[in-house]
Parts: sequence; structure tokens; C-alpha cells
Amino acid sequence: MGKVGLISLLYLSLCLVLSGCWDRKEVNDLAIIVGAAIDEGKEDPILLSLLFMVTSGGTAGSSMGSQSNETQQQEVLMSVEGKTIADAVSKMQEKLSRRIFWGHNRVIIFGEKLAKKGIKEHIDFFVRHPETRLRAFTFISKGEGHTLLETEPVLEESRAEMLRELMELDIAIKVPIKELMSLLSKEGENAVIPWIETAELTPEKPEKGYRLNGLAVISNGKMIDKLTQKESRGLMWIQDKIEQATITVQPNEEEKPVTMIHLHAKTDLKAKVENGEPIVYLKIHTEDDVLQNASKINLLDEKAVKALEKQVAQEISSYIDLVLNRVQKELQVDALGFSDAFLRADPKWWKSVEKEWDEIFPTIKVEKDIIVFVRRQGMVTEPSGIPKEELKEK
Repeated sequence: MGKVGLISLLYLSLCLVLSGCWDRKEVNDLAIIVGAAIDEGKEDPILLSLLFMVTSGGTAGSSMGSQSNETQQQEVLMSVEGKTIADAVSKMQEKLSRRIFWGHNRVIIFGEKLAKKGIKEHIDFFVRHPETRLRAFTFISKGEGHTLLETEPVLEESRAEMLRELMELDIAIKVPIKELMSLLSKEGENAVIPWIETAELTPEKPEKGYRLNGLAVISNGKMIDKLTQKESRGLMWIQDKIEQATITVQPNEEEKPVTMIHLHAKTDLKAKVENGEPIVYLKIHTEDDVLQNASKINLLDEKAVKALEKQVAQEISSYIDLVLNRVQKELQVDALGFSDAFLRADPKWWKSVEKEWDEIFPTIKVEKDIIVFVRRQGMVTEPSGIPKEELKEK
């Protein structure tokens, strides 16, 4: 056999082992899930609601008389009951001509009633299924979760995209299904999940959007309570989850408020055992810009700025006190991550008290050191529209 024959034989051999795209799935053959809600069913334990992005190819005529192919998309919401999520998915697949595809799912919403009964067993489906996205954001909804997927999208084309973009604003703690799975896989571990509800955009119009209104506290896989907005803000300060957030303070009862934005916020949490007593030290450092000065305070005055910095520090401290009182004293559930901090700081001590942690957690002392710097006062340093002779200095 000559050289040319050998090369030809090699090419033929390669063709035999190359698989090509034998398992390729056309978009028009898929029912693409972009959002999922799990609620308590009426007849079966689970009511599964799936939001599909249905894509179809069509031919549209242009103004010049020519034709062009356009991809058209629409959202379709379907619900079905089942004994488990997998059972409900199977029942739904029987009604669809396209194969259900989880690879683009963005959000998973657990209804309030179902969350109070427990979500741990339902997370198992998303962990085992080979197509589910472990980066999908999780929520606990006020009322039933499917009602959020029924809300007409505003500004975005998709309801699921609205929820995803809301989380990307960094105004609440992000909890992907992967992180939630990791937290709840530990015995007795606790977690917090963003609490979501519908909200009217304007009183005059019926359109509704979404509102992140606190955090749901999960203990042993079940929702036990909900934190308010201020309590949630305190928890975010403790866990170093503050990205960009505003804070409004009122210099005194006679003055109007001043609003600032946290540009660089950092929390350093250290756990120590001193003389047998567990203590958590919080060192918080934040650099702020003034967004609006509605008061008569002159921000060129150094004493006035120092007074504002002190007041902002007191406001941050009050948020932390609120969540400590709620979580430590009332709920007595470590949703703050203190257990992990002590495990890292003193593994030997932690091992000796691990079984009694539920009794120890409410007694832990928390020391705070909060430093605030107002770096920039904005484009103008004096309040607009106020005569100079009326400006106040502290």
C-alpha cells in the first residue's frame, strides 16, 4: 500500500470514531425552563409551576417586500401536581410536544406554606438532575410562588429575567441553589433566603413588579420566621455582604435628612474564646459619598462631617443590634454564621461544644468597632437653594 493509500485509510478510520452532533437538540424541539415555583398542592403534596420560554422560527416580511427569518419568543406558564417534583415533571412532559429542558433555568421560588413544611427534600431534585443550573437563584415567596410567575414583566422581556436582574443589583443576599444545598446538607445547619413578593409600581395602575422585602430564616430545612428589611441589613453587615447601599440619617430633630451611599464596605469578623467565654469581634469599615443633603449643614465644615460619620456608624450599629436581638434572643438560631467562625478560629474548642451550640449561641457576646469615612460630598459642598447665612456648622 502506497503513502496515499495509508493517508486515505487513516482519514476513513477517523471518520468512524468521530461522533459528530448525533445528540444535537434543535431549539424548536425544546421546552426551555427559565423559572420554577414549588408550592403545596391540593390533591398531591407538590404543585410545580414552570415558566417556559418557547422559541419558534418564522418568516416576516419587511417594508421592502423581502422576507427574513425571525426568531419569536413567548413565555408560557404551566402547573401540575405530583407526589414529588420529579413526578410532577413527568406528568407535565406527557402534555408537551417538546422535551423539557432545565439548562437555562434562572430562578427557583418556594411558596411560603411549602417552605414552612420543609424544602430540603425538594432541593434533592435540583441536585440530582443532570441539566439543572446550580447557579439558579432561590427565593421564598409571600403566599404562593406561582403567583410571582404570573406577574406580567415590566422593563424586561421575561419574568424570570426580572428576578435575576433584581438579584444582580446586590441589594440582597444571593443564595444560589448550590449554596443552599451545601448549607442544608449539614446537620442542624441554618440558612437565610431572600423573601420576595409582588408590589404595585404605582397606585393608579394595575401593573406589578417584584419587591425584595427581607430574608426568610431556614432552620433544619424549614422556614421558621422572616427578618425585616432593617434586620436583614444588619445580617448583611455581619456577613460582609454589603455591596452598594444607601443610608439616610437625620442630623437632629430640627434638620432634614442626609442620604449617603456605601461605596466600599468591609466587615472583618473574628471569633475568639477568652477565658472560656466565646466572643465575636466585628470590625466594620465603610467609605461613603453624600448623595443628597437636604439639611442646612455645611459639609465643608470638618466637625459637621465628623458628626455625620458618627451618626452613620450608630445607624449601622442599630441594624446589627436589631438582627442580634431577633436571631440570638428570640429565634435562638445561628443564621449569622458564627459557628463557622468559631470552627475556623478554634477547632478544638468548637469540637468540645458543638453538641451544645444551640444553648451557647444566644449567650455569645458581640463587640463592634465601626469606622465611617465620608470621602466625597458630591458636586457641591453646600446645600442647594439655602442662603449661606442660614448654613449651620457643628
